[in-house]
Amino acid sequence: MQVLQIILIIIPGVMATYIYEFKKKCNLNAKDWLYNSAKFILVIFWLINLIQYLRGWGSFDWTKFSVQFILKYIPLASMLAVILPHIQLYLDLKINSLK
Repeated sequence: MQVLQIILIIIPGVMATYIYEFKKKCNLNAKDWLYNSAKFILVIFWLINLIQYLRGWGSFDWTKFSVQFILKYIPLASMLAVILPHIQLYLDLKINSLK
C-alpha cells in the first residue's frame, strides 16, 4: 500500500526539511528544498529498512497494512525526522569550519 510508504517515509522527510530550514534560519529555494527532502527521505528509508532487517523483517511486504508495523515504525520515523536535521546542521558546521 502506497499510503504506508507515504506515512512512514515521505512525510517525515518533508518534516525534516522544514525543521532543517527553520533551524538554519534561511529560506531554501526550490532546488535546495527538493534536494534536502530527497536526502532526508532516502536516509529515513534506509534506516527504517536497516532496522527492519536487524529485527528479522528482511522481506516485509509493503503492500500489507499492518497496525503493528505502523505502531512500531511511526515513532521511529518521527524521531528520525526530528534528529536528522540537527545532525545535518552539526555536519554542516564541522565541514564549514574545516574550510
